[in-house]
Amino acid sequence: MRPRFNPTTNTPRRCAVQMNSIADIDTYDEALRSFSWSRIWELFDGDREYMNITHECIDRHRALGTAISVKFSDGHSERYSFAELSDQTGQFANWIKRLGVAEGDRVAVVVDPSRAFYVGMFGTMKRGAVAVPLFTLFGPEGLALRINDCNPKLILTQSDPAPLAKHFPNARVIAVDEAFWKEIAAESPVFEAKTRTTGPAYL
Repeated sequence: MRPRFNPTTNTPRRCAVQMNSIADIDTYDEALRSFSWSRIWELFDGDREYMNITHECIDRHRALGTAISVKFSDGHSERYSFAELSDQTGQFANWIKRLGVAEGDRVAVVVDPSRAFYVGMFGTMKRGAVAVPLFTLFGPEGLALRINDCNPKLILTQSDPAPLAKHFPNARVIAVDEAFWKEIAAESPVFEAKTRTTGPAYL
């Protein structure tokens, strides 16, 4: 039996592990001999009915240290651990839920790769909403085309939120500034990420 998903604690529930796990395959020939679509599920804590991408990518790897390293244009670097991202995506998911973002709603993330970008993206998926990353160098027309197409409930931006709020009055526009992080920090890091594989976030 493979580990089972426990969304309440953000940790897998450990059972007896198969000795011939698909994760132990290390040659192409062995992969061909043992391949079956059903065995793919051995790699995940989720199953055909329930799965959460953020749990699979981040939460179940809390003990592994650095998850992401980003080098910025000014030369400085930042590293974000699995544990930090697990907690902060849980806080973000609780925060957007409190703001009224439901499963299937879209959240546009107009932010360069950074802590805010990854927390916003994976926190949105933890909530079961649809994360829409948007390139920060899009001009007004390119940005408008994509925002009008996805009709987001929430837009995160690293710039002044006023222009976006003016052009997209149906969306709540929030800057990822000090006030944003203060609100995130006030939320619980525990989020029950029980999302269905048939949900809009995973189709």
